[in-house]
Amino acid sequence: MATSYNVRYLRKYWKRCTFGAGVFYFATKSVIKRYRNRVTTRHLCWEISTRAKEVHPATENVKKAYVFLNPTADNGNARSKFEKFAQPILNLAEFEVILIDSEYSGQIRALMGYIDPKTDIVVAAGGDGTLFEVVNGLMRRYDVNKFMHSVKIGIIPLGKENNFFKKCFPGQSSKRQARMIGEAAKTVLEGGCCPISVMKLSSDEGNIVYSVQQASWGSLKDAYSKRDSFWLFGPLRTVASHIYTAFKAWPDDYQLELQGLRQTGQGQRTWNVLGFDLYLNPQGTDLLFNIWPASVTKASFIQHGYEDIILTRDKNITSLGRWHVGEGRPSKCQPTVATDSCTVQPICHKETWLSIDGEPYEAMTFQATVIPNCLHLISTSPR
Repeated sequence: MATSYNVRYLRKYWKRCTFGAGVFYFATKSVIKRYRNRVTTRHLCWEISTRAKEVHPATENVKKAYVFLNPTADNGNARSKFEKFAQPILNLAEFEVILIDSEYSGQIRALMGYIDPKTDIVVAAGGDGTLFEVVNGLMRRYDVNKFMHSVKIGIIPLGKENNFFKKCFPGQSSKRQARMIGEAAKTVLEGGCCPISVMKLSSDEGNIVYSVQQASWGSLKDAYSKRDSFWLFGPLRTVASHIYTAFKAWPDDYQLELQGLRQTGQGQRTWNVLGFDLYLNPQGTDLLFNIWPASVTKASFIQHGYEDIILTRDKNITSLGRWHVGEGRPSKCQPTVATDSCTVQPICHKETWLSIDGEPYEAMTFQATVIPNCLHLISTSPR
């Protein structure tokens, strides 16, 4: 009797039942997620507290760490994630931790020039832009030659993409957010350090920018940077951005000129291109160019956007797939040019933008050189 009544009720009020089941499912899922996050953070804090009971001599100098937090990272969610998952662990540190909130773009870069020269650790708590400002502020210090060899750089990934963090810690990105952030904070307190190289990009006008990831220019960069404008397409926004670029903003006169290619034995080369990527090789000793030829068809360009979705399903893959035109579809390829230093001149009749570690700069002629192993990154591996 009760069963038939329940069936009649479900048939009559199926909309209410569906809505109630949906609310119950998402509420239960949210409660379980919060519980798991608390257990994860509590366990990491317990691990830190058990090791913090070691006795240190009274004459030992207390280490000092500056944490630069970008509260606007990840659409304004960075502060909440930091306070929940990272701050409880940092509070157990055996050294002095100074937290500084950034209020506007460029502030971290400026403040890096005024922090104590005896600082032991500088932590970038944010996304790739926060790390970019920390590195550029550090490299512009008056005592950079001494300071960059004594300070260590840590990363707490609070941004939306955190490409550099995923590149340096490939196994972390597949974990839950609470564990990834918590273990990053734990690494700051306990991890060793490994050397990393920096690209120095200087223009003829005297402007200097330092990069630890890559510099990109061209249609691929434009399509990738505009993908968030097509949020209405959801997971297909990358494909939509490539389609828009292919039919509305397709270039016809992009050229790339490289001068001073000492290692290749060629003084100057010019290509008709769709764009290029400039980045450091894994050893951090050479500059590598991926040059996208102008012969790329629109179909292959759109196919690249689709394959980018397939690739990024693996959270350990953080950059655009390296591809060339072959058999009608994109595929991975080796870098086109490798050199230790050169002069790069992107040529176009209209105003274009160069992306350096995700930050936009007006495209102009610049000199690219490598500063090998100049910074020390806090990491769990020696390289």
